[in-house]
This record gives sequence, C-alpha cells and structure tokens, in this order.
Amino acid sequence: QDVTLTEAKKTVVLECEISKPGLKLEWFKGVKQLRRNEKYDIKADGKVHQLILDSANVDDQGEYTATYQNLSTSAKLALQIGPKIGNHDYKDKLILRAGTSAAIEIPFVAAPMPDAKWTYKGSHLPDNRRFKTDTIMGMSSMTMAKVVRGDSGKYQLSLENPFGKDTFSIELIV
Repeated sequence: QDVTLTEAKKTVVLECEISKPGLKLEWFKGVKQLRRNEKYDIKADGKVHQLILDSANVDDQGEYTATYQNLSTSAKLALQIGPKIGNHDYKDKLILRAGTSAAIEIPFVAAPMPDAKWTYKGSHLPDNRRFKTDTIMGMSSMTMAKVVRGDSGKYQLSLENPFGKDTFSIELIV
C-alpha cells in the first residue's frame, strides 16, 4: 500500500504478508537491494514481513518492492510537506559595514522542492551583480557582495509549494 507522509523525520513501516511462514523476502528501493542498517530495519514474524524506515526524508521517496523468487509487490513512498523554515542563527537584524560581504543561509524542510523567492522591500533585489540567490534541497541562500548604505532595508525569503508556504524576514543595516 502506498504511503504519503505530511511530515519529515517520521518512521515508515511497509508490510507484506505471504502465504507461508519462514520464507525469506528481499526488499528493494528501485533496483537497489536493501540491507538492515541504521536507516532500514527488516523484520519477519511468521507470514508478515516488514521494512521499517527510520526518520524518513525527501531522499527516501520512491518505489519499494518486496520480492520472493519471481513474486513481488510494491508500494510508493511520497512526501507532501509544506515548507517550514528550519533553525538558524539569524535574528531580525543583520548589521554590516559598508563594503563588506555576507551570505545568509536559511535551512528548510519541504517536499516537493518549493519555489524560493528573495525580495528587497517587497520587490527585486537591489543589484543582481552583487546579490545572488541559490536554493538547493533543504537550503536557500542569498549572498551580498560589497554592500552599500542604500542596500539597507527589509529582505524576505518566501518558500512555497502546493502544500504550504513559509517566510523568513531580516532587516539589513549598513
């Protein structure tokens, strides 16, 4: 049975029941055979076999298959998580000296990958040669090079996907 998580870091249990006890199933994610390790636990109790994923995250999405000889069954694991800004060290203000550079890195959890938009006073960033943004799974950043007094103001990161939205704001003082 397919599983959809609406929160990250949850334990997922995939279960398969076979007709005879004592048979050994093999578990796969895609084409990769899974072994018991810190991420996966594999249990068998009579006819019931379980694959237990600890602390499921975005990388764990995909199709899982239980196989015995030429018989198999599959289930898909999907995450549907609205963006949530993670823990970071930024307060509501950032003070920089004119001419200096800095990077603001904001961690987040979301699935699927959200649209990320950095704005300055509700509009475009001041100078696209000196201000660069980048978003990868789990992190969005804005680098500011050689700031000037005119760069002072409110900067905001908006993260949005079909399951929600979250924002981060900071006041830059130069």
